[in-house]
Amino acid sequence: MPRALDCQRKLLLRALLALGVLYWEAMLLWYNSQLAGVQLDNGVGKTFRPRLGELEVVPVTRKPLPARKKQRPMLILSPQGRVAVRKREDELRRNATQESEDPEVVQARKESAQLEEAESHAKTVRNFPRGETKPRKLHCVGWKATAECSPNGPRVPAQDHSCSTRVPFGASGYCEVEDVDSGEQFRVGRRFCNSVKAEAVFRCSDAPGFANFPALAVEALKKVSEPGFRLPSAVESATNPQDGIVMVIYPKMMASAYATIRVLRDLGCKLPLELWFVPREMRNHPADMKTLQDLAGTDGMGVISFHEVTDFHATKFRVKVHAIYNSHFNRVLFLDADNVPVRDPRFLFDLREFKETGAVFWPGTHRIPSSIFIANR
Repeated sequence: MPRALDCQRKLLLRALLALGVLYWEAMLLWYNSQLAGVQLDNGVGKTFRPRLGELEVVPVTRKPLPARKKQRPMLILSPQGRVAVRKREDELRRNATQESEDPEVVQARKESAQLEEAESHAKTVRNFPRGETKPRKLHCVGWKATAECSPNGPRVPAQDHSCSTRVPFGASGYCEVEDVDSGEQFRVGRRFCNSVKAEAVFRCSDAPGFANFPALAVEALKKVSEPGFRLPSAVESATNPQDGIVMVIYPKMMASAYATIRVLRDLGCKLPLELWFVPREMRNHPADMKTLQDLAGTDGMGVISFHEVTDFHATKFRVKVHAIYNSHFNRVLFLDADNVPVRDPRFLFDLREFKETGAVFWPGTHRIPSSIFIANR
């Protein structure tokens, strides 16, 4: 009996082993059949080919991922640093915008900004105050042009000039000067379009002196009003001041000067005469000069002396001022070379007006609107 059971057990194991082998072979056949529908495509990807009756599978190709942008390293900035970075970014953005704009538009915007700035600054510059008793230390800034033919018109910055540039004829505006000590800015030499003649030379470099002239004149008046004041070349004589006639001669007036001297002596005037002249003007007229020198040496002509004007700045009408200031006389009667007296002029020094004021003036034959003789009108 036991022997029979052992045989049955062995048969069962053999049957199970045979079934396992059959199952393994069946699975192997099925797996091979599945692999038969798959083929390699150029070694890149796999394409599934369905069998007859099966649905076609659409192949899917994976797109490459986009390249990642290179990121800046992260920085930890202080609040001030972030503000500076933001300002720099705004500046770069503005520059890029300006470069891309039309140059004419950019230029127009720039001119508009300059005009606005000039107008705003002009409102802070006032006229130089009148009645200044002391000279100021002024510095010239430049010529500021205006429109509407008036120094009070709108500003025109495009027509401004430096202090050394001659201001064109017909321009309106003013010279801007600055007080070095206080920093104040003033308008000096305000001009309308017709303020000066076409041949006049006008530069703002003269503006500081022009502004200080009234104060300097007051100082000069105080100086000459002091007791004992006399001109640098005058002869010192407290009891008997010397009177004399001063005359300026030049080539055009040599004949008139000769006639005036003869008339003075014929009228009995014995006052000494000083004849002032610029050597370079008389260099080409030696004969005329010798005629006057011969007249001075004639008996009965009294004292007639000749004086050269060596100051380079003393030209044209300024020679008269130079001659009066440097005269050797204590009291001067200045006569133009073409003034012919009709009586002995010595009585003029005894006039009440002269004794009270120290100076008497007569107008010329050609009166102009700016003459001192109509200043009270």
